[in-house]
Amino acid sequence: LLKEAVRKFIETRKKGEEIGIVTFDSSVMQNIALTKEEEVLLQAVDYFTAAGGTNIKCGINTALGQYNKEKDSFNVMIVMTDGQDSSYWDSQFAELRNTCKEKDLILYTIGLGDVSVDYLERLADSGMGSFVYCNNSTQLEELYAFIHNQMDNNYVLTYPAADTDTMGKRVLLVSSEQEGFT
Repeated sequence: LLKEAVRKFIETRKKGEEIGIVTFDSSVMQNIALTKEEEVLLQAVDYFTAAGGTNIKCGINTALGQYNKEKDSFNVMIVMTDGQDSSYWDSQFAELRNTCKEKDLILYTIGLGDVSVDYLERLADSGMGSFVYCNNSTQLEELYAFIHNQMDNNYVLTYPAADTDTMGKRVLLVSSEQEGFT
């Protein structure tokens, strides 16, 4: 299930998208830095194994080191797990949220098998993302399509307020540089 879905994600990514892969059990087993090289990514998928415990925090921390906040970039981390975990403590969820904000990163969690739904929901919420439980590759492919759509339709709107003293309703008009769209 996991290998098939990750392969599909790699093969259907948009041109220019970089993907990194961090596999973990009780520690990091494999760390493939962000790359556009499909062959490297697919080869990494061949080495996916399920063994040992589950330490999501070590996987997330390793992956976070690969992300940089860059202008006009949209960063997504997808954490997939098939095990129980409690490596994050209450105070560390806020820390994770701050790190995700600093790196303009959205964190999605995907549960496969016997997982702690509450814990994975809390992790995703800390990363301003969503948790999804999947038990087949079709569900994973739908989630990947949703994430690709989010990446394609992500906008940052900023504007200087002319009057910062007035409290009340403000109107923001958004227009596109493409002809015919407002």
